[in-house]
Amino acid sequence: MPQLTIQEKFEPRKGIGKARQTGFEALPSTIEYVITTDSDTVVSDDWLVSHLASLDNPDVVASYGTIDFRPDIPLNKINSLIFSGYTFAANVAHSINNHHKSLVCGGANMGYKKEAADACGGYNRRLNRGEDTDLFYKLSQIGLVSKNGSRVFTSSRRIIGEGILRHSLDRLKDNFLRYSGKNPVSEKDVYKDFR
Repeated sequence: MPQLTIQEKFEPRKGIGKARQTGFEALPSTIEYVITTDSDTVVSDDWLVSHLASLDNPDVVASYGTIDFRPDIPLNKINSLIFSGYTFAANVAHSINNHHKSLVCGGANMGYKKEAADACGGYNRRLNRGEDTDLFYKLSQIGLVSKNGSRVFTSSRRIIGEGILRHSLDRLKDNFLRYSGKNPVSEKDVYKDFR
């Protein structure tokens, strides 16, 4: 297994696109693979090994796995059913989109070759959401992407905070704009922190 480097870098400006790009730019040039997750995410035991195995293929520039959302607050039976339905639908939609090359990937469970990400400019700092899918889409234009068997469990605070329906419709709109060649969400959109 290659040497594992964990690095923390502070980004004072709000917005995940800014934070991810700041971290990306701080990486030494000797780094070959970048595997990402979020601070509110629990990874599976095979998470790292799954990404490394995918990225060892010389034709693959990026890898991704399944993201399951866990409720951060107690839910009544109806909301629990709605939330479970949302999680299932999100994973099915991602699988269908990815099968048709309309790539959707979450930064909570993705990996990529640093050299490839450098070649396509890394993360878009102007995006307050969808910066991970934007990078993944750019990577797919220069090489193969691979789904691996990794699974992570991440916070649902943004989904619950925004409302499940609104969150779903916003992401659908973002992806439609992205794949129709228009710029999705930008820094003009207010970044609301749900911590």
